[in-house]
Amino acid sequence: MGRLVPAVTRALDVLELFLHGDGTLFAPEVTRKLQLPRTTVHELLTTLAARSYLVPVAGQPAVLLSALPPRELDARLDGRELTGMTPGSITGEEELRTVLASARERGVAVERRESDPDVSCVAAPVRDRTGSVVAALSISVPMIRRTEEREEELAGLAVDGADVLSGRLGHHEGQK
Repeated sequence: MGRLVPAVTRALDVLELFLHGDGTLFAPEVTRKLQLPRTTVHELLTTLAARSYLVPVAGQPAVLLSALPPRELDARLDGRELTGMTPGSITGEEELRTVLASARERGVAVERRESDPDVSCVAAPVRDRTGSVVAALSISVPMIRRTEEREEELAGLAVDGADVLSGRLGHHEGQK
């Protein structure tokens, strides 16, 4: 047998946790059960959700989903059950569509306790030279440090950082 790829192994471990349980696990539980760093679990869950393997929506996936054309979003949501990771997770399609519309309108997604009950996150879209959203830049903060003012400040920083990254990818300010 050839060499195993650690990142793929970890992603499959996460999926297997969901398959062998009732489908509802919180990020801290995944962290504890797999004995992985919180950031690794967050990145794995975000990647899996963005690829439609899990559909809990937090900051980064919300930005990515909000950029989809309506037909593609409809196709991704068609018949899918929205599984929550925490009690604060979005599990209803109408609520999800409202959150995505807000993220699209504001240019930033805000997540409060949706993927981790102790964390809040803001995320902004990163665009390539064509204006397509290709990634999201997020900033997370422990809930005990979250205030409305801090959230607005972090949202501004996320947008500024995403704009810098977008510029490096050939996107020009004001271009959509």
